[in-house]
Amino acid sequence: METYAWVAPTEMTKGLALAETFGDPAGEITWGRIAGLRLRFTRDCIGPGLGCSSMVQTSESREAAYWDQWNAENRERGQSEVSHRQAYFVRKWLDQSSRRDLRILEVGCGAGWFVDQLVEYGTVTGVDLSPTVLERARERVPQATFFTGDVLDVDLPLGSFDVIVGLEVLSHVEDHQAFIARVHDLLADGGHLMLATQNRPVLQNHCIIAPPHPDQRRRWFSRDELTDLTGEYFSTVRLHSATPLAHKGYRHIPTAWWIRRGLEKYLGPAWARAWAWPMEWAGWGFTLMYHGKKKPNGSRTTR
Repeated sequence: METYAWVAPTEMTKGLALAETFGDPAGEITWGRIAGLRLRFTRDCIGPGLGCSSMVQTSESREAAYWDQWNAENRERGQSEVSHRQAYFVRKWLDQSSRRDLRILEVGCGAGWFVDQLVEYGTVTGVDLSPTVLERARERVPQATFFTGDVLDVDLPLGSFDVIVGLEVLSHVEDHQAFIARVHDLLADGGHLMLATQNRPVLQNHCIIAPPHPDQRRRWFSRDELTDLTGEYFSTVRLHSATPLAHKGYRHIPTAWWIRRGLEKYLGPAWARAWAWPMEWAGWGFTLMYHGKKKPNGSRTTR
């Protein structure tokens, strides 16, 4: 987390010890860390004895506001074809367990649209940064439990979930290794992690994607990078691409939306899925679908 504060450094450091400080090349500011937070200090005093004053909006709160608006505009009004396809694979994996008593956590649940489907499989908890859309999600899905905040910080009992789901969440977290370690610790022995995340080679080489919003974190993964990230804590059960997509090059024609829509309209959804399947297994998908099983190794977190 990066927190910005207008402070008088001499006053600030009287009461709190900086773990580290360093100035910028222009000499205008000093950076420091206090209690794990990264702070920015002005070199000019605000006034005698003021110390830390006028704390401005943290990057975390700006990020939460961004996702609150994004979820309201893009998930409460309906879901994209990509989201439906991602949900299809997760439900397919869950159906294979034949269980309806699973303890499920959805990380980055947003407006709760997928939580509404997951309750079919057991008790569901949703976590997201977006406070406003979560309030409405509580009304729409009263049988689920929702927490506002970062999964790294929300107080959840360790080992209390059979399945953890995250749709397009991994690429937007600050610390990917800490995220994977955390979900590992929240899973019960033999628990399962099911992720959908953006497929970096496809997006970089075959798609036209707008740059990230200033308040949006974004880092995409390749198949190998995802395997390396999860490998310490999870054994890979399944890993393949989904939702073929291209805006340029030769892939643009077979992945065109109008082909899939036409097949679905005139021949049925099964034909549309059959058309996409060879491209998904060839790695052309916008999404990487990951299913991992928790390894019985030690925990890094202490919560």
